[in-house]
Order: sequence, then C-alpha cells, then structure tokens
Amino acid sequence: MQVVDFEEYERQLAERKAALGLTGYDFVPRNSGRRRTPEKRAILAELKRMNSPFLVGVDLDLPASED
Repeated sequence: MQVVDFEEYERQLAERKAALGLTGYDFVPRNSGRRRTPEKRAILAELKRMNSPFLVGVDLDLPASED
C-alpha cells in the first residue's frame, strides 16, 4: 500500500486536472435526478431544510420534462 500525505495528493490531483484541461468544479456532469426514488427525494429535502453542507450542487427540483 502506498501512503501519500494530503498535500502531496492534492498536488498530484491538481497536476492531473491541469493535464486534462479541467478547471473549477464543472467538469463532473450533474446528476439530473430523473431516476431518484421518493425516499431519496425526502432525504434530500430534509437535508435542505437543515441547511446541510452536503447539498452543494444538488438540484432538488425535477427536470422540466418530468413535471
């Protein structure tokens, strides 16, 4: 097992992203939520109600085609 400290990992990750031309946080496609179960929607709604930091970039609304 290879052990890498966090600063080294962060440096390696930044180099990989730069080599691939990735910048910011928009390089990961967002999940449309089209296939979310009602249970998952309820969990996400509760997290939103609690102002959870885990909801960064999560869209709780259904896509327009699903309404």
